[in-house]
Amino acid sequence: MADKNKIRLTREDVEKRQSEKNQLLNVEREEVLRQLSEARSHGDLSENSEYEDAKRRLTEIDNKIAEINFELSNYVLEESNNNIYDLEIENTANGRKKVFEGLSIGGSVEFDLANKEIPLDSPLANAIKDAKQGDQVLYKVDEVAFRATVLSVKEKK
Repeated sequence: MADKNKIRLTREDVEKRQSEKNQLLNVEREEVLRQLSEARSHGDLSENSEYEDAKRRLTEIDNKIAEINFELSNYVLEESNNNIYDLEIENTANGRKKVFEGLSIGGSVEFDLANKEIPLDSPLANAIKDAKQGDQVLYKVDEVAFRATVLSVKEKK
């Protein structure tokens, strides 16, 4: 059984994070360091907006690198399931429903609706991972109850 304190990531997620870290370290961070150096050469830093912007961007990059390093040192490898789900999700408190098509369970820490990926650790992924077409499952997010109806399940190609 996976350690509850570990982040569940798929192989693809690990590769994405390593690639993002390399991009941040070897391209973006180097560019910002160059910008900082150039801004310093303009003299008075107290009124130098380029210097302040570059410092802020460097902090953002360093924070993102630290976040990725934490994830890469605190993960457990998880196999993603090979299913594609069409779901109707209902907020049981207000009755609002929405249909989502082509969702898959992946390892992302956050929902990635652009790529139609549900995080492995999410309440929704845990509720539907063994569900079949026609099943209804209940799950909660921040104390709000939802009902997901599985409209279809297909295997990824």
